[in-house]
Amino acid sequence: MPQTLSEGPRDLIRRMLVVDTAQRINMHQIKTHPWFLSNANSKSHSEVLPPIHVRSLLNFCLSSLLKNFIKSAIPKAAQDLDMEVVSNLQTLGYENENELVENILSKAYDCF
Repeated sequence: MPQTLSEGPRDLIRRMLVVDTAQRINMHQIKTHPWFLSNANSKSHSEVLPPIHVRSLLNFCLSSLLKNFIKSAIPKAAQDLDMEVVSNLQTLGYENENELVENILSKAYDCF
């Protein structure tokens, strides 16, 4: 987190970025967070959080959303696989269909 941020926004951002949704701060808690309340009437959000930090935070959130979308699209079981895709992959050098399916479903190549 940028060193230029004071403890108030750091605390709020940390609590917003908790992976476990049950532990993550909710919208009501965000709106009642001391730092949020103290800046709610600010004329310019750039006075509170410099635009470069806003862009970084937005990029992080978008990449997290994209990552979650991709993860949700990854098949969890062999019956979820598109066999046309498997067939096309076989033309790229995967001769053993069972091995190919096993590799696709394996977490060994999981980059998330």
